[in-house]
Amino acid sequence: MNSCTVLANRMSIFTACGVLLCSLTMMLAGCGGGGQTEYVESDEGDVRLVLSDVSGAASDPNDFRALFAEGAAPPDAERAKYSPYMCRANEITIEGNTATALVEIEDGNTGQIVGEKEWTLVREGDQWKLQSAPLP
Repeated sequence: MNSCTVLANRMSIFTACGVLLCSLTMMLAGCGGGGQTEYVESDEGDVRLVLSDVSGAASDPNDFRALFAEGAAPPDAERAKYSPYMCRANEITIEGNTATALVEIEDGNTGQIVGEKEWTLVREGDQWKLQSAPLP
């Protein structure tokens, strides 16, 4: 075999690998599948977002109060108690402008579930706000 034949064989292998890699990348990326997936807002999704924001917002009084309905935010002395917890809704029931969520509360430091409480939310305008959010 001369050096030109060896070089041609190697180039064919590289070309085949390149085509295969490009095809695989396109399949994994979803190319040719009809466009991007669009986020569709839903009341349940919006309620879940509010619940997931509680821990992070607890470090700032204004952010924390903004998650609650008018006059429903716990006093500032209680706000810090929410900081170490991660809150997830196991069940959400929505009836009109009121939502009830069974919230699993996890200690973010230990990963331990510390309890489950029922939280209520109300819709104010186009946003869901917490009406009650008791801790265990």
